[in-house]
Amino acid sequence: MILKKRILYLITQSEFGGAQRYVYDLATNIKNDFDVLVAAGGRGELSEKLNAAGVKNLELNFKRSISNPFGIIFEIVKLYKLIKEVKPDIVHLNSSKIGVSGSIAAKFTGVKKIFYTAHGFVFNEPLPGYLKRFYLLTEKFSGLFKDKIICVSESDRMQAIMKNVADENKVVTIHNGIGSLEFLGKEEARNELHVSAPLIVGTIANFYATKDLPAFVETAKIVARDFPRCLFVIIGGGNSKIKSELDNLIKQYELENFMLVGSKKNAHRYLKAFDIYACTSVKEGFPYSILEAMKASLPIVSTNVGGIPEMITTEHNGILVNAGDFQAMAQKITELVKNKKKAKIISDNAKETADKMFLLQKMIEKTLLVYNS
Repeated sequence: MILKKRILYLITQSEFGGAQRYVYDLATNIKNDFDVLVAAGGRGELSEKLNAAGVKNLELNFKRSISNPFGIIFEIVKLYKLIKEVKPDIVHLNSSKIGVSGSIAAKFTGVKKIFYTAHGFVFNEPLPGYLKRFYLLTEKFSGLFKDKIICVSESDRMQAIMKNVADENKVVTIHNGIGSLEFLGKEEARNELHVSAPLIVGTIANFYATKDLPAFVETAKIVARDFPRCLFVIIGGGNSKIKSELDNLIKQYELENFMLVGSKKNAHRYLKAFDIYACTSVKEGFPYSILEAMKASLPIVSTNVGGIPEMITTEHNGILVNAGDFQAMAQKITELVKNKKKAKIISDNAKETADKMFLLQKMIEKTLLVYNS
């Protein structure tokens, strides 16, 4: 009897974002060929989904920040004990924080293969210079312990090489892939979200600074001048400080055409409630939210950050604007509202791109090649 190789996936948080979606997709699709265990911070939606799919998982009780050296040492020790107990053949790390502590712990336990997926590097986020330098240093240091770094975009791979995060032969690009998705119909989705308007511009984003959701509010303010009945909707939640900032902006601008509908499980199901999808992020890896909007045949206006230009060719299957330029964002949304033929062509091209170029099976096959390298 041939024993299956054991893979331990480590990820800092269990709330369901892009990195968690990635881990879930890999774990559930290779569980018949590998002995899979997922260890994630907290007990969130990722844990629920893994349990439902029959994938073994356990909770990590760690703090999120990597700037506390004592916290990192404590985390390394706990991970060392876990890895010693599990005895994996492969450790696959996800997130910058656990990429540091997990790689050190795995190396000292003698794990044969240590892989790390960078879902967008923290040193590219809008942070003070000293913090950017600190995060870059931690990536360089932990890179010494990793056998391969998987970047979800070519943009991140080039950043890693140019900033000497690791040797070029250690860094590979594997774009996120997406399988078949189920969407609610337009009316059903709107009814469940309790939204109604002749035209809806929406986004799916948790309340992180990198999503620049205040720019989404600024965009709504401009569009409302010409289209006061156009409703702007955010599906997502999280940081209470950012939510208060959004609430204050909406109140300050007296926007009656703006709704925060909160977090939703399987948020992609509601995408067809929107007529246009907008993304105002200032930093991204290779966002599943954009892939999902493409699969939903929505015309997309997005900032040109991270791997998004690798998904969207502007004026072909979406429209790209510079990060922070909400004037341009509003202008392009207005163009799509006025030109329904153009919006239809763009949305059709978006779906075709997602269906042909960014397949889940392709992502899994390329990842397995890395595992077997």
